[in-house]
Amino acid sequence: MLQKNKIPLSLTPVLLTLSFCETAAFLHQTSFDFPWSKESFEALVSLPATVGWIDEKALLVCSKVADEMEILTLCVDPCFRRMGLAEKFLDYLFRYADEQGVHRLFLEVSVQNTAARNLYDKKGFRQIGQRKNYYKTKTGFCDAVCMEKTF
Repeated sequence: MLQKNKIPLSLTPVLLTLSFCETAAFLHQTSFDFPWSKESFEALVSLPATVGWIDEKALLVCSKVADEMEILTLCVDPCFRRMGLAEKFLDYLFRYADEQGVHRLFLEVSVQNTAARNLYDKKGFRQIGQRKNYYKTKTGFCDAVCMEKTF
């Protein structure tokens, strides 16, 4: 269970700031075999190109440079998956990207993450490449699918 006292309960994600890095790390831990630490989130959030949002159940972190953005991580607490939260966060990102004049979004997703790949397909991303042995897994490595969405 997430530390709900750390994040204001709301229907709208709040901007990811240093004060939410502990909760971001905890949420990331619920979703990935090799999660990012609180210190990793603090370093990332401190970069001027980083923008992210968090609520009590989900997290989205991106990097923005000029008119392009890369999704660095998107995760939803396992107790709240398949309820449309990741899609909600992507829609939030798309509105933000439009307001900021972003023309391209990029991401990498594990070839093993069928649910995420299906979501990205549904939201208009298309595969543009593949990175061999990109992600570390408990049993070795797996490839990443590189995807983009243009506006």
